[in-house]
Amino acid sequence: MCIRDRYKLSWHTTQNGVSSTRDEWVLCMANLFSTNLRFHQKYDLKGSREGRCVTAEELQMGTQGDFTLRDYAFEELESVIEIGPDMSSRFLEQLERDVQVCIS
Repeated sequence: MCIRDRYKLSWHTTQNGVSSTRDEWVLCMANLFSTNLRFHQKYDLKGSREGRCVTAEELQMGTQGDFTLRDYAFEELESVIEIGPDMSSRFLEQLERDVQVCIS
């Protein structure tokens, strides 16, 4: 997971006849764990609970690797991410670099 680029987007919206513009930053990231191997389970973890639930059918599909699960499913299945000491070290180093990009 490393930040590839950062883009500033301007959004223009009109609601009830009132125009407004706001700027937002979008981060494009590469996957540190890129592989051709099939994953048993995939998660899209945001760290937010809003809208992060899956249906029972999606949960079943996710436990078979056929659906990307979300935050609540990670907790519900009592999942743990084990990446080993080497990958853990690389992950933390990359995370530190990414945080520095975000705060600069």
